[in-house]
Amino acid sequence: MIHLLPSFKLCDLKPELIFVLDRSGSMMGRSIALAREALLLILHSLPADCYFNIVGFGSTHTSVFPTSVKYDEENLKRAKAHARALDADMGGTEILAPLEEIFGQPEIDGYFRQIFVLTDGEVSNQNAVVGIVHANAHKVRVFALGIGDAASHGLVGGIAKAGGGTAAYVTYNESVDKKVLDQLKNALQPSLTDIHLEWDGLSPIQEKPTILNKTKTLLGYNKPIESDELTSETSPRIKQSPEKIPPVFDGSQLIVFGLFKNDCPKSVLITAQSPDGPLTVRVEHSPSNVQGDVRLLFHRLAAIRLIRDLEAKEDSEPKKSLKQEIIDIACQNAIPHSLLLM
Repeated sequence: MIHLLPSFKLCDLKPELIFVLDRSGSMMGRSIALAREALLLILHSLPADCYFNIVGFGSTHTSVFPTSVKYDEENLKRAKAHARALDADMGGTEILAPLEEIFGQPEIDGYFRQIFVLTDGEVSNQNAVVGIVHANAHKVRVFALGIGDAASHGLVGGIAKAGGGTAAYVTYNESVDKKVLDQLKNALQPSLTDIHLEWDGLSPIQEKPTILNKTKTLLGYNKPIESDELTSETSPRIKQSPEKIPPVFDGSQLIVFGLFKNDCPKSVLITAQSPDGPLTVRVEHSPSNVQGDVRLLFHRLAAIRLIRDLEAKEDSEPKKSLKQEIIDIACQNAIPHSLLLM
């Protein structure tokens, strides 16, 4: 297990912040009240040099300004009046259309676009929503705030992960202040991206191809036979979770697990991209650090993380093969059924 708490100060980026607010019928009552409170707090906390806009969505969508505007006294006054008058009066929960429109808008030169979604909803086309966020993650980051006790973790967490941002949840019995300001802080700072771990030259395990050869033998002349041409020297020997590491913000944790077929590597080289250029650090591993029950615990934690990653792929890959791989990992690492249900 690699566990780091990176601390860094990168060159600041000038943001364009677009707040996408759920105004569907399910937001009626305490949810829309929390959304109003969160939006007003955000508007008062924006940096002086930024562009912003507010988009409300339900069965349709609408925006306060035709395109993002400069943050100044007049535009702030108009946005605050809009926020105080917000209501859950726009019908269903259709977030895909407004996201498509936002992603299609021209970028503002010198400003980095960030989308901030506030919602309690669950949508029927979640895969399409997460997919479009992921497809645009190279140029737009997406942060999400789940509002209310029944906020959809699948939607909120899914779009934040796909968009290289962070997700947070506010229930009815807690203040919005800290979580909203923490989210805004992340949105206003650069992050480390394209994080890659090189485990002493090894790569994450991939499926080994089945090679069909034709050999001239007495038993089965010219019949194709299966052979595994990947030797232990050339075959990758590690499974990593998460396979694709999400962006890391200043002061946030970086936790990565690796499961090995053979001995654990003696060091791990971590590389990442930042607005200031590439960053690297090598972490040395001492086997004496992990013994007995602790080692077993790490194996189980790694296996559970791998299983969670596979479960997240169920919509994009054949379920039968994924199910068998999940069973294999659980059996090989002695994962109790009760832990899989957590």
